[in-house]
Amino acid sequence: MNFEAIKNSLEDLNLENGFQPADLLDFPEEVVPILKQMMTRRGKSVADLSTALRWQESETSELLTILENKGLVQQKQKNNVMVFTANMK
Repeated sequence: MNFEAIKNSLEDLNLENGFQPADLLDFPEEVVPILKQMMTRRGKSVADLSTALRWQESETSELLTILENKGLVQQKQKNNVMVFTANMK
């Protein structure tokens, strides 16, 4: 799936204000690995997530903004770096 298709799929998700592990089935398969990383670790930076996805940081930031606006991930400061964590229900 190309970036625009992934972006459109995320925008069309009917999830808001958190998600449960079973909801991962509704996400584009390309995004599931980073959501799992954010679920099991203490946050990932845009750079770390971009490396994991092999995407440009601008693309990763754009997808994270969509997820954050839906309340599915949240941003917080950790050791002077902004990291994203999954917003679990």
